[in-house]
Amino acid sequence: MSLTALSRSKKALLKVSCYTAENFPYVTAIAFHFQEEAAVILAVDEDTDTLIWLSSLPQKSIPMQVPVLEKAVGLCVAWSWEMTNNQGYFDAFQIEFIGSDFQNSFIVQLKVAASRIELFKLVRIEK
Repeated sequence: MSLTALSRSKKALLKVSCYTAENFPYVTAIAFHFQEEAAVILAVDEDTDTLIWLSSLPQKSIPMQVPVLEKAVGLCVAWSWEMTNNQGYFDAFQIEFIGSDFQNSFIVQLKVAASRIELFKLVRIEK
């Protein structure tokens, strides 16, 4: 299922799993696990330094802890953006998770740099 369909279904995120490659201490793939669905996986294409959608994890993926993403667990997808840089490469992704009360919002941006996924938590600077 696509993230667009997931945002319409309002299924809660059950778990976020981050992965790295052997002898590489950075995030190279992230799996978002939703209710009654297979994981939606976003990973780095090492050849192009871009993001790619996968149906299964890359071979030899090693689990790693990224506690900041656990804040999204229990929330639903409100919005998601595939971001393309000025050279036409899909190298960033932004997703907003929101609670059923529409008050609890968590926005994270994933950006590829040097064959790894850098994570950014976005916050509102003005109301």
